Amino acid sequence: MDRFLFFLLLIYSLFCYLLGVVFGHSSLSRVWRSQKDHLFLAIVIIAPFLGHYFLSQTGILKNDEFIEFLVALYASLAIIYSLVIKDDASKYRNRPIINTQFDQKVPDHFHLTNMNVTDLRSGNIIASLPTFYARLKIGNEGTEALENVEVILEDVEPRPKKFMALNLSWAGYQVQNDIKREVRLSQGQYRPVDLIEVIDPKRAKDFAEFLRQIKNTDFERYDAYSKGFRTCTIKPTSYSDIFDAGSYIFSIGIYADNAEPRRIKVKVSYDGEWIDDDKIMRERHLTVKLFDH
Repeated sequence: MDRFLFFLLLIYSLFCYLLGVVFGHSSLSRVWRSQKDHLFLAIVIIAPFLGHYFLSQTGILKNDEFIEFLVALYASLAIIYSLVIKDDASKYRNRPIINTQFDQKVPDHFHLTNMNVTDLRSGNIIASLPTFYARLKIGNEGTEALENVEVILEDVEPRPKKFMALNLSWAGYQVQNDIKREVRLSQGQYRPVDLIEVIDPKRAKDFAEFLRQIKNTDFERYDAYSKGFRTCTIKPTSYSDIFDAGSYIFSIGIYADNAEPRRIKVKVSYDGEWIDDDKIMRERHLTVKLFDH
């Protein structure tokens, strides 16, 4: 190969590579954040030319045309990778990854609190009911933010007659219409999502009777609460969120705009008993277990 053409091809290859760097990224900070990738690709592009030079000098390979063919092929593949494939490969490596956590012994996941009930007409709190909450934590273990993450309770076994697949509500995140279906999760960030709530059966029964006496139609719902538990799905639920005491396996899907969905199963067992003690409750009466699909 003519030496002038040899170096002309080398310079052209590096020029094509630099074009891939400039037009394949939205900002210089993104370029420098992956500088090891670019250093590797630069070496890949230069290596065949250096290999051709030294092999020609040492005489290890005598067939110059064959060597030149390999150099051109290798350089072309390197350029194609730099311009076409590299961004997709880095996006796959740097993709966001959905993860789930649950530990019934941790207060963030399982705890007793008071649920305030507000009268919609007056805005006043008319009851404060002791309630156990079980919460999953949804997180991002990737290196890019998860966009528009939603958690959907998709199925349950055994399946009641009124079941509907509905979004679970994100804990502590409210908007004007009391609905928060989707959130953004940054790298390494976790947010809780409410799974189930169990109200003190006696208090729920007494409150249902109070509502019946004042002709409030919610008395049927709180009477149903006193017989089991409810999933924290977003309203309207048409009573499909209420389950009698028993054992159930819930299928849950976690979705985002820019990540592979994750599917899990959660087994909830509740015998209908109530104790105002987290430890006794989770060990004897209300157990929640997380399984991967």
